[in-house]
Amino acid sequence: MRSRSFTAAASDLESLRLQWAGFRADLVFCFCPPDLDLGRHVARRVSAAFPNATVIGCSTAGEIGVGGAGDGLVSLLGLDFDSTVVRTQRVALDSQARSGPAGHLLGDLLLSSGPPAAVVPFIPGLGVDGHAFVHGLRAALPPSTPTIGGMAADGNRFGQTFTILGNQVYTDQAVAVGLYGPDLRVGTGSASGWTSFGPTRTVTEASGPVLSMLDRKPALRLYCDYLGEKASELPSSGLLYPLALVGQSDSARTGLIRSVMAVDWDAGTLTLAGALEPGSLVRLMHADNQRLIDGARLAAEQVRETSGAGAAVLLISCVGRRNVLGDDIDDEIEAVRAVFPAGTPIAGFYSYGEIGPHGDDSLSELHNQSMTIASFCEIPLEN
Repeated sequence: MRSRSFTAAASDLESLRLQWAGFRADLVFCFCPPDLDLGRHVARRVSAAFPNATVIGCSTAGEIGVGGAGDGLVSLLGLDFDSTVVRTQRVALDSQARSGPAGHLLGDLLLSSGPPAAVVPFIPGLGVDGHAFVHGLRAALPPSTPTIGGMAADGNRFGQTFTILGNQVYTDQAVAVGLYGPDLRVGTGSASGWTSFGPTRTVTEASGPVLSMLDRKPALRLYCDYLGEKASELPSSGLLYPLALVGQSDSARTGLIRSVMAVDWDAGTLTLAGALEPGSLVRLMHADNQRLIDGARLAAEQVRETSGAGAAVLLISCVGRRNVLGDDIDDEIEAVRAVFPAGTPIAGFYSYGEIGPHGDDSLSELHNQSMTIASFCEIPLEN
């Protein structure tokens, strides 16, 4: 297997063919700024440059490329496999109610080509229930299938996101690539570095990702009391103060983080990136730069432990991490890069939600505020 990464200004892709001359890609991950017309241009140009490759990706809240994090860039990660087979599928995903069934349908479609060695999905970042989608997808796939991906983003605007498949962009479609073959090795890791604080609150009313009541009080009002002056900047300021799932009576998985994606001032509700169940226990969270950088390094170390070095590395980090790190944003990328051998191709994006392993069983979940990483390489099985 061979791999390369490439970063260029989104308005200038003329050098793409020259820089990748002689490189035959089977799969190209493509991440670009959240302008719909620009996304169409990028999808067409990248697909034309690699006519034999599968091109897949999404809009971002910042691109991760050769020189670190940036805006207005196209970040590509190309993989040229020796034996792994690439198959793609897409399904409509345009509402919270459809999220679970859409995930299950996507998994069923991917299974039609046989059990995948790994699945990489990208889904719309707004108006959907990422938690339900991931659980639907997970229910359809074999439990051991590594599933790593993310939710498309629109910077800090929260207006419109899109996914990319081939030479097309979609505002209402979940897309995924399935990788098939016994030689593929995928390493995964996910960590945050955020810290919970304040009293533990009980979710007393919620419907999917819409949180109405905490401790029998209007959730938005209680949340605004925490934020103080920053409440006027919602929903973007909500990325700085996510909620931690710290337990509940029916033994749901804990340690996950949920970001605030939207507010309804009239209804007094918060819409999160994923569902919360009534009875869930949550706490507010905050972070400092060094903890976030340490979390990124930990995620990379998890990847090394599960698969070794890897021939190519895909990074999916959260827009909230970028907002906190500010001018130190490249430090978390460098912390990841330092774990892998010099010259390892690395690319990725800042998202509205990360899909990756969680817990001792490594089942995939929707994360927020995490650095989620996957490495890809091929190691032929011995006869």
